[in-house]
Amino acid sequence: MRSVRYHPDARAEFLHEVEYYSRLSARLSERFDRAVLAAEAQAAETPELWPKYKHKTRRIVDRKFKFSLV
Repeated sequence: MRSVRYHPDARAEFLHEVEYYSRLSARLSERFDRAVLAAEAQAAETPELWPKYKHKTRRIVDRKFKFSLV
């Protein structure tokens, strides 16, 4: 399984979104966090499953929370 790394700007954006959702609802924030963790696991376990993206990367798009993981 591959590892998942975050660019510092992406990590800051993730933390900002967690804070945003937590202001709306603790449950919503938890659901967002679980969605990101699930996308990370899917990307690490089966990277070739996801559509090709820029610069030889692949991308997972979460339609519920409207984020993508590259």
